Amino acid sequence: FPVTILSSTTVYQGSDLYWKQIHDIVFGRKNEIYVLDRGANTVVQYDASGFLTDDNLLQNILVYQNSIGGYGTYQDNTKFNQPEGIDYINSELYVLDSNNYCIKKYDTNLNWLLTYRLFNDFLSAGPIHISHDNNNNVYILNNNWTVYKYDTNFTTKQIIDLTLLS
Repeated sequence: FPVTILSSTTVYQGSDLYWKQIHDIVFGRKNEIYVLDRGANTVVQYDASGFLTDDNLLQNILVYQNSIGGYGTYQDNTKFNQPEGIDYINSELYVLDSNNYCIKKYDTNLNWLLTYRLFNDFLSAGPIHISHDNNNNVYILNNNWTVYKYDTNFTTKQIIDLTLLS
């Protein structure tokens, strides 16, 4: 079997996917790997068992599972406008859809679950990164070096100004 790497200039074998701008990668719970291509506004799911287990049949192989994306608005459940980051929390994938000022949440098979509209929080400075802590609080960094800390339902918010740390 040939070894295929993630490349911004290669068509992935067997998938007809042309990478434009890989921007983020996150692992799921069952050997899934999710790849965010900001340039194509897509998220692609692979089974990475060939890299993560001693499976001789799939050794060094990524198996294409599913993909969502294309250009869209916050109302398009499976489309994005320059997504900046992805995170995997409690068996759910969160996509930071920056130019639509929202977070879109999906199950492990990329089925849409919810959209958290955060327009007011990112009106003055766009979001650039998403992460979480051990308590499953979600952190969003904007381009003014402010961090927004939310609970997983985005019902509570705390603002952390990183410029005060210098």
